[in-house]
Amino acid sequence: MLTKTISDMEKGATELVERYMDGGSTQTLQCVVRWYGAWADANALLGPAVNPTGKSERKWALASLSGAWLRLKFSRSQPLLIHSSKAAKIEGWLGMIADQVAREWDTDGSREKINNHYYWAAWSVMATSIVTNRRDQFDWAKNIYAIFAQQVDANGFLPNELKRKSRAADYQVYAVTPAAMMAAFGKANHLDLAGEGHDALHRAAERAVTAYDDPRPFAAKTGTMQVPGEPDREQSILAWLEPYCWTVRCTGVAAAKLAQLRPVQNTRLGGNMTATFAGR
Repeated sequence: MLTKTISDMEKGATELVERYMDGGSTQTLQCVVRWYGAWADANALLGPAVNPTGKSERKWALASLSGAWLRLKFSRSQPLLIHSSKAAKIEGWLGMIADQVAREWDTDGSREKINNHYYWAAWSVMATSIVTNRRDQFDWAKNIYAIFAQQVDANGFLPNELKRKSRAADYQVYAVTPAAMMAAFGKANHLDLAGEGHDALHRAAERAVTAYDDPRPFAAKTGTMQVPGEPDREQSILAWLEPYCWTVRCTGVAAAKLAQLRPVQNTRLGGNMTATFAGR
């Protein structure tokens, strides 16, 4: 598979960061920095995308790499201080990828086509904007989030995900995932993104949290039976509940589902979301 090398990098980097955060091994930290550094030295992920899959892989990889790197950068022990020059090069590389993602997923003034792919691009760029301390990148991502908030209808559905017909429930969950992360980063930066669109995230998230347990609303909305969910993957698929519940202080079904699934983790959000948000 042509994307396997990138997928391995995403998973490997996240797992190494996780291992360091759990044990604090100096050797593990050195391994993380060497691995990221090798990719930065090779200008990886900066080549032209020859097809839509290439564009998608770039943004997903950036989400994973920047999400995991942030956990090191903002760790209380500040482990990257002793690797400052290497870290600066790595962060510059991530920033260049983010610039390319922003160009590839620019809205071009048209909102009809914007769906989960754009939300994921925005999350990857927003995560990187915190790494690079670049307000222009943060604002670009924030603007995509604003479109997400406008797209959520009164009943919490995302029209462009309903177009997936039998996979509408699945894609609702998938689309909410990066939006929840952006809202959490907004809150951390004193911005109420979750409140945009008259609490659009709340509507979309409450619709998503029950999508697998009861897909009937999606079946009724699309006129198509939904593809069954994967209960054994809920700790990853619903990992967005951690940033969501940190952002809005969720109750009811969402809070109960999160308590049932903890600890939750998702590679493309940066790893262990419970460790990142539950103690805040």
